[in-house]
Amino acid sequence: MTPHLLHPPPSSCMLSATMLGFLMLIFSLCDALEPKTKNRTHVMSSSEGTNIMLTCEAVGNPLPVYGWTCDGENMLENTNSLNITLVNRNTTCTCTAPSILGNITKTFYVHAEPRGCPLTLTPSEIVVKFGDPILINCSTSATDVEGMGWEAPFGGTGFERPPVVTWRVEKLEEWTPSPSCYATLVDGSQCTVSPLIAVYNAPEFKNGNESKEVLQGENVTLSCSADSNPPSNIRWIYTAAVNSNVTTEGQQKTISITGITSANAGIYICVAENEAGRNTRFVSLVIKDKVPLLVIGVLLAVFAIGLIVLLVFIYYRKRKNWHSSFDIVSNATDVPLTVSSNA
Repeated sequence: MTPHLLHPPPSSCMLSATMLGFLMLIFSLCDALEPKTKNRTHVMSSSEGTNIMLTCEAVGNPLPVYGWTCDGENMLENTNSLNITLVNRNTTCTCTAPSILGNITKTFYVHAEPRGCPLTLTPSEIVVKFGDPILINCSTSATDVEGMGWEAPFGGTGFERPPVVTWRVEKLEEWTPSPSCYATLVDGSQCTVSPLIAVYNAPEFKNGNESKEVLQGENVTLSCSADSNPPSNIRWIYTAAVNSNVTTEGQQKTISITGITSANAGIYICVAENEAGRNTRFVSLVIKDKVPLLVIGVLLAVFAIGLIVLLVFIYYRKRKNWHSSFDIVSNATDVPLTVSSNA
């Protein structure tokens, strides 16, 4: 007797049978690869540093065996779920449920969203004058912050408990300070935030006023530079001459004088100016005449002759005194000894 089927089997299950019970088993095997969810692709978003679990389910008889691949790499999990810890990049994972009739797959597109740092700076932007004090608070209201602190070349702090930690400098003497506040979360991850600090002051010269004495005919250089923010416009005020030249290198201006003469003597003024103020520096240049070499030679000769005469005089003077002392001692030995009557 040929049995009548309630539902015709799909083409992939066209198998002959003589018993209704066996055909029902065949139908059950054909249905084994049906997933519970019809959508075979799934897009998920997760914050960086968090954990996420992917689940894939299929029904049938016998129960399917699952396999996972992520970015082309086979995973060790063979259950219907895959746990991804500390998500740090976009990942594509595929779940496969194979059976004797074929495979059912489901693909997960995991998007790692940048995680915001739960820190607030007060103020987050500040303008401060060079040499003035500065104070910035770093605070948090998040409950998963284990500790926080400041990292900086100066004024840094240790690891402190939330909710507030302060960066404080009594005298800011750095043009580009780079402090950063960090937070360590309970899951071990860490994030940082940095304030925007603009430092300014009027130009300040590296060298003060001075007076220079040089010999006529020598070569002389006068340099001028200043510390400031924003950078200063530097210029020299002086009486120009054919043997003088001004050069600029970065924030420094230099006057070069070749074969200096009396015409180059005088006051040289360096002016440094920016939006915050203006400052000046004075250099007094004094020219001294060179002493002729002949005069120097004569003076050295006179000095040498005088020194020789002095040494000869001292020698003979000591010699004469020595002979006089010897004569006195010799005459003293000729004096007769007298015996006292009382003796």
